[in-house]
Order: sequence, then structure tokens, then C-alpha cells
Amino acid sequence: MSDNTKRLVSSRASRLLKIVFIVLAVLAAVVVMYPLYPAVQYQVGWVRRADHLPSLQNSEPPAENRLVIPKIGVDTQIVEGKTEATLYKGVWRVPSGSTPDVGSNTVLTGHRFQYRPPNNTTFYLLDKLTVGDEVIVFWNQVKYQYKVTETKVVANNDFSIQSATSDPRLTLYTCTPLFSTAKRLVVIAVPI
Repeated sequence: MSDNTKRLVSSRASRLLKIVFIVLAVLAAVVVMYPLYPAVQYQVGWVRRADHLPSLQNSEPPAENRLVIPKIGVDTQIVEGKTEATLYKGVWRVPSGSTPDVGSNTVLTGHRFQYRPPNNTTFYLLDKLTVGDEVIVFWNQVKYQYKVTETKVVANNDFSIQSATSDPRLTLYTCTPLFSTAKRLVVIAVPI
């Protein structure tokens, strides 16, 4: 093989290697950044607010029990079940807790990141709720409106957040920090 041919092959191999490196770098960046997409959407105001979603537009309450958090775009069915495995079906009402129609402490928990974002069925943006924000529960075709009164982080083995209360309240919780089960992010709301 002549020197020119060797240089040509070497040049083509070098260009091909650069292209492969660039493609791999772009793919790696997408994989790393993709889980942060909902947070970026929220920061720039692209989150689809739940007050535009179907369960709030209907004149009749939805047939199924639902949780709606307008500020962070959550609009999801509340699932019932006896074990934590029910969490894989959506936002789970902890059976030891109450229900909105009875009073006491209604406890709902959900995964922070289970489905490909953006997704209106997870608590990915629960950390964005602040005191005064609205939370809506449709329970047995009755609309219950709540106002957030407290947000806090507790240990992952602190089950006091599920305890019965003398006053009606809604307790929402999920894992924190993001992609970790180290602690629990808790949001407490009271009826309006």
C-alpha cells in the first residue's frame, strides 16, 4: 500500500472515530439529562398545569377516585390495595389511613420517578409545593379541596406521618432526594 493510500485510510478512520465519539457524547448527555427534564420544564414554565386537565374541566366529578395538584401538573387515579406493591399502579392510598369523607389523616404516597417524564401520575415535582398551594381529591365523586400547610423531610422509617389525627388532613409523601429512598418528602394539607 502506498503512503498516500495509508494516509487516506488513516484520515478516514480518524474522521470516523471523531464522529463516533461525538455521537456517543451526545447520547451520554441525553441519558444523563433526561431524568432532569421535568424539573427544567417546571423552571421555565412548561409544566402542563392540572387546572387544564380533563378531571377539572368536567362539570361532573370523575367516576374514579383522583388526586389533582394543579401547580405541578399531577392528575392521577388514586389506587387501592393492601400492600406497597400497589404503588406500581399509581398514587396509593395507604390503607391504614383515613379517607376524605371520614376525616382524620388521608395518606397518599407515590413514586417520584417511575415513568418516563414528563408524567402527570408521579410525585416528581412534589418538592415544588409550598404553603398555600391547592390540592384536590375526588373521592366517591365528591370534590375535596385542600390547602398545603406544611412541607418537611423525615427519615424513611418515620411512620408517624401515617398516624391518625383528630382533624381532617391530607398527607402526601414520596422518596427524597430524587432517585434515592434515603428520606421521605412530606406535604400536609388541610381542607379549605
